[in-house]
Amino acid sequence: MKLRWPAILSLFLAVAGAASARAAITADDLVLLVNKQQPEGRRLAEAYAKARGVPDGRIIELDIPDNTDIAREFYESSIANVVRQELQSRQLAGKAKCLVLFYGLPLRIRDRDSTPQERTEVDTVLNPAIATLQNQMKETVVKLEAIASSLDPSFRVVGGLDTSDQLRDRVVDASTSCKVSAEKVSDPQQRTALAAQIRAAQTGLVAMPPLPGMSTTKPATMPTQEEVNAWMSSVGDPAARQRVRQTLYFAGNVYQLLVGLEVQKRTLTVKESEASVDSELSCVNLGNYDRTRWVVNAFHHSGVGAQLRDRMIRTARIDGPTPAIAQRLFDDAIAVEKTGLKGDLVLDARGLDAQRDIGSYGYFDQSIRNTAKLAAAAPDLPTIFDNNQPLLANGSSTHAAVYCGWYQLRKYQPTVKPLPGAIAYHVASLEMITLRSPIETGWCRGLLLDGADVTVGAVGEPYLAAFPPADDFLGLLFTGKVTLAEAYWASIPITSWKMILIGDPLYRPFAANPQVSLEKLPESLRAVAN
Repeated sequence: MKLRWPAILSLFLAVAGAASARAAITADDLVLLVNKQQPEGRRLAEAYAKARGVPDGRIIELDIPDNTDIAREFYESSIANVVRQELQSRQLAGKAKCLVLFYGLPLRIRDRDSTPQERTEVDTVLNPAIATLQNQMKETVVKLEAIASSLDPSFRVVGGLDTSDQLRDRVVDASTSCKVSAEKVSDPQQRTALAAQIRAAQTGLVAMPPLPGMSTTKPATMPTQEEVNAWMSSVGDPAARQRVRQTLYFAGNVYQLLVGLEVQKRTLTVKESEASVDSELSCVNLGNYDRTRWVVNAFHHSGVGAQLRDRMIRTARIDGPTPAIAQRLFDDAIAVEKTGLKGDLVLDARGLDAQRDIGSYGYFDQSIRNTAKLAAAAPDLPTIFDNNQPLLANGSSTHAAVYCGWYQLRKYQPTVKPLPGAIAYHVASLEMITLRSPIETGWCRGLLLDGADVTVGAVGEPYLAAFPPADDFLGLLFTGKVTLAEAYWASIPITSWKMILIGDPLYRPFAANPQVSLEKLPESLRAVAN
């Protein structure tokens, strides 16, 4: 697993709105996705709906091949567009809080391939336009910083001029300094003259230069928001991309246009666009967003990206090596909820020095140790804790309720025997490449075959920070206050990426027997459960 914690990428357009107050996920908040070409998935969804009381009309049927992986273009046209249209036509777009994917739906979206036409668009339209806008913003920065320095000798330049975000930050810093200094000028005439000078310097932020492929004639009628949303969702359509560029061009914001063009370039140059179907579907209502790498998860307990919460949607999957195992996931969950999950808490750390950087080996290792401390007094979870490099020996627990350990890549070992309702995940890079292949050796398939009813894994290299830290994810579940889907989505920082949660999204394993009080959790996690 590569050690890497990247910066969160900017979204295509800023989205306004405050985070919604928490409301627990219930059966009324679910939409179930099945594959018409896999009848077992439909049967499972109907059984689940009956068992959990999901309202009628909540099953969306997709007509797609029963394959493990699919092309990016096929995902956009045959899954994302269909789900989006069905949610809207059933008036569920703002109501559904969790999409549940069933046995028979693909796991992975392959990296998208650039076409010759797209490479030409990047070379002849996007690259020259981006360079022109960057140069104009640099000139604006130089002018504003010169004014700021003349008014305040203590003004200091911070940051580079290489990215749109750096340019924006330099503009904001200089403009703020100019405004503060101008307000201190007592002479009205001097203050008026200074304000005019600053406005003149800022012209480069709104004056649109001629750009390749851009008409300088403003349309008689600007597009509606619905039209813009439709264009933004059609990332594979060159005409739609052009319409988005034109709309941003006539919006008169150089920085916003620059960011939009950079997003289109990243999308067309195809860098790390592989993703899980589940994770990508969380963004199905976002419109046009960057399909390369990831976007911030609006449900993370930190609150970062919370302004997107009303437009994102959680996902979970009821799936497994066989339909019988997939059915067991929710049969066990419903049965265990009546008395509460009881059994060993098995934690397999590696003895690494603690580190503060999210995504570092030491950070995740410490999260496992933190979990052992958190559950030290848990009445129904006697702890088996190992803090050494080698994996625990096979059969270290014959009745495991919870397991979290790492790191052995794609070589499952039965270190524990999961009980019904057990939550078990092994942190390694490629453990959910497939679930059904009899020659698959990954941990997700192995844990499910051995009896686990909840697991987490990745369809490709996710980087360590993509996994839910054990103390966040398990800590929330230990309280008995939140559902599985809520705990998982409050714990992962990014989405539109590689991760999948398998298990009944409504499962509350400790609802009947809480193991940890809310007061033991950090404030941001307590807010998730309150």
